[in-house]
Amino acid sequence: MAGIRTGKLAIALSLTGMIVLVSRTSKIDQGTMTGKVIDFC
Repeated sequence: MAGIRTGKLAIALSLTGMIVLVSRTSKIDQGTMTGKVIDFC
């Protein structure tokens, strides 16, 4: 039982880490895109 629980916990943590990573990179991309659009205008 403990192995299954720790496995699920590890999966949940890795998924959360992936989501955080994606959201951070998308924010960076949005910032650069907005800057380019503003410079273009």
